[in-house]
Formats: sequence, C-alpha cells, structure tokens
Amino acid sequence: MSASTQVTTQFWLDVKEMSQQIVAESARQKLQKGAPEWFYVTSIVTRRNGMSNNRVSMAQCKLAAQRIVEGTHRLSSDEEIEKYLDEQAKKAEEQKSREAALKGQITFSAPPPVPSVSK
Repeated sequence: MSASTQVTTQFWLDVKEMSQQIVAESARQKLQKGAPEWFYVTSIVTRRNGMSNNRVSMAQCKLAAQRIVEGTHRLSSDEEIEKYLDEQAKKAEEQKSREAALKGQITFSAPPPVPSVSK
C-alpha cells in the first residue's frame, strides 16, 4: 500500500470514529437533538480556509465528522445552537412580515394615457 493510500485510509477511519463520537456527544447535549442524522457544527477560522469564525450550520453526520477531522469545524455548543435558532426564528418572522406586507399591495403597470387628437 502506498503512503498516500495509507493516509487516505487513515483519514476515513478517523472520520468513521469521529462520526461515532459525534453521535455520543450529541446525545449529552440538550439542543443537538432533532433529526438524528443532522448535527450542528461551528466553523473555525484557519489560515488555510479563511472561513468566517463561529458560523453555525447543520450537516449530516459523515460530513460533520469529515469537517471536524479536517479541522475546519467543531460540534456546536448548546449556547451556539440556541443563538443560531433565535437568529433563524427572527429571520423567518421578518420574512413573514415582508410577505404579508406584499400581499396587500397590487401593482399595475399600464401605459400612460395617449391624448386624443380632435380635428
């Protein structure tokens, strides 16, 4: 087996192990529950990835594990999840308000009246 194959194989073994750790850790968290295959992860800024720090998102278990093993994310804390859910609820409420405001408005686009010429 070549060195690159060994590294690749070890990476995926680490991802598999991390997947199991994510499931175990999330069972201890209050807000990490929900659909069992989805988990909240928080981004970590590194010189290499240039990502925004502390952005919470959801990922399926294998992808979350992969990102954690790569060092670009970590499992979100309950506090981060709560803040994220509050922000999402506010955004949803703002969107509902905009949609409700638009429902009451009807816009017609008609050509301007053409003056009649009498002879």
